[in-house]
This record gives sequence, C-alpha cells and structure tokens, in this order.
Amino acid sequence: MQFINLGELTKVRKEDEEGRYYWISLKKGGIVDLPESVGLRYGFAPYVEAEEIPIIAPTPEKVEDPGDKIVEIDVKYFEKLIKIKGIGKKTVGDIVHVYPTVELLKLAVRAKEELPFRDDISKRLKRKFRR
Repeated sequence: MQFINLGELTKVRKEDEEGRYYWISLKKGGIVDLPESVGLRYGFAPYVEAEEIPIIAPTPEKVEDPGDKIVEIDVKYFEKLIKIKGIGKKTVGDIVHVYPTVELLKLAVRAKEELPFRDDISKRLKRKFRR
C-alpha cells in the first residue's frame, strides 16, 4: 500500500527482496510503498492518486442561523438564585440558560427530574424550589 508523509523528514526501515533491511529518508510529501500496519505506525496517510477520487459538486444547503436570542430574565428569579449559598453569577447564568423561568425550574424539581448541574448545586436547587 502506498503512503504519503505529511509530516517532517522521517527515517523509514524497508526490506529488500533478499530479506535485508535498509533505511531511507522520506521527506514531507514523499511517497513510499509499505505494508498497511507499518505505514500507519509511522503516522503516514494513505496515498490515493488524484484521478481515482471522484469529484462531486457540492449541493448548496440553506442553513438558518438562529443568532443570539435575547431572553428576558425575571430579576427576582435571578436574585433568588444568587442568594443561594454556593451559587455564583456564572452558575446562575447556566441555570437560567436551561430553565429560563422559575416555573420551569419548579416543574423540573417537582417532577424529580435529574438537574444537569453538579450534585451540590442540584441539592440546593431542589431544597429551595421543591415547594
């Protein structure tokens, strides 16, 4: 199998027909014929001639960019989360990202869902919003 060296200059050990070994220096972009396992062990990429690769025209694909959606956060909800010991502004931001309203957080706690936060944060949220 043929391999191409995409990295730096590498010394490669090869075997001739009589079973003797010799070393060659393979420069970047150099092509060498090696067994598959040996070529991959050296870190070379399989070499494929350009004419063997079919050229497929890319099909245009329309992708909508949702952009940054602005979500209004209830100030009381934000302050209530900040007052919980061990929860800072970054954690409150994560909580508000997952549960934008206090009602959604209360529903998740009452339904005994697994909250996607650290265990200590989840316990504190469950204790505060289980009522």
